[in-house]
Amino acid sequence: MKNMIGRAFLLVFVSLLLILVSISSVQAQEPIWTETTDKTVSSLAISGNATTIAVGGEHLYLFNQSGQQMGVTWKTEGVAVNRSGDLVAAAMDDGVHMLDVSGHDIWVLPLLSTSCVAMTPNASQIVAGTKKGVIAGIDKNGGLIHQGELTSLSSGSNVIWAAAMSENGSMNVVSDIDGLYAFDGSGHDLWRLGFIRPVSLGMTWNGSMVAAGGTSGVLICNRTGVEMGRYYKGNAITTVAVPVNGTFAIAGDEKGTLIYLNSAAWPQWTYPAGSPITSVSVTADGALIAAGTEDGSLMLFGNSGYLFWKTKLPSSVTALGFSPDGWYLGAGTSTGTVALFPGEARPVEAGQTNGQTTTTTTNTTSGGIVTYPTTHSTESPSPGVVCSLLVITALLIRVKRSS
Repeated sequence: MKNMIGRAFLLVFVSLLLILVSISSVQAQEPIWTETTDKTVSSLAISGNATTIAVGGEHLYLFNQSGQQMGVTWKTEGVAVNRSGDLVAAAMDDGVHMLDVSGHDIWVLPLLSTSCVAMTPNASQIVAGTKKGVIAGIDKNGGLIHQGELTSLSSGSNVIWAAAMSENGSMNVVSDIDGLYAFDGSGHDLWRLGFIRPVSLGMTWNGSMVAAGGTSGVLICNRTGVEMGRYYKGNAITTVAVPVNGTFAIAGDEKGTLIYLNSAAWPQWTYPAGSPITSVSVTADGALIAAGTEDGSLMLFGNSGYLFWKTKLPSSVTALGFSPDGWYLGAGTSTGTVALFPGEARPVEAGQTNGQTTTTTTNTTSGGIVTYPTTHSTESPSPGVVCSLLVITALLIRVKRSS
């Protein structure tokens, strides 16, 4: 009798372990395809439906949705692709190049040491910055709209690190070592804000919200340059993104924390990635968030903080980008790997959590409300969990009858 009870409880213990494994395991995700380029991927852009994936680095590579290489050309600092996927703007050492999908120049605007580029979805306007502090606005035919040397908040000119523009090109924002600078489509100054080393920029489609990440955390402001909030917890922010139609920012820091911030820069949830966050991206509608780390981890989240899947790439994730429709996610690494993943997982309607419960607490340090995903899941249990529960129930009934 005692042996029977002992064996029964041993089976119950094993079944409980199986349940814990089933609940805690995170689904892995295989890429649609993987290709290799030379050296580090420094930038990546995807068109609608992923018909064109532009990958910048030691060379500019152009892939289609199935992973076929359509073209390759010279070293590129930054890339942008129009929504239809037939035009690619590239920041190269000799200027801004507009290319077709085969990598052939349509036009070139000479601009020495171009460091970054941004383009409207219909390619009607392009803005570019250089390592010498020069800003240029360009029309769809390569004509110069405006050009001038940025007067930095400190003295002299600095490298333009990042550029962003509104959907119609009426507002452009660039960053250098000292802060953020906004100007209209004709190059007239709108506002400027001091902020230490803003290495990453994000902006909504109409410029209603601008987010910058840098040494002193995250700065969020509105279209007129009025500061809406700042977030800083002692760690430098390495990357930031804003959904085109959204009112939040997602940021990653040097210690490996992914942070979801509302428009006032109050953290709503955080995720400990375990390795420095090197790149983030968010879908246009804000439904999905991707984050990559220095150790090669790539994760896909819902905007509630729910982790849909996590996978491993060969090296540090240096570039991420969603297609405008959100159904594809491109990733590039420090060793030249390029991968395309499906963005199929879609969270439920706003305000729900796709099967995951949350705990809401007051953050006394920031004054905001922080919602942290808990380990409890309200999703339907997996078949393994159901079988384990049935086994436990049957064994407990048998033990009770035997006693």
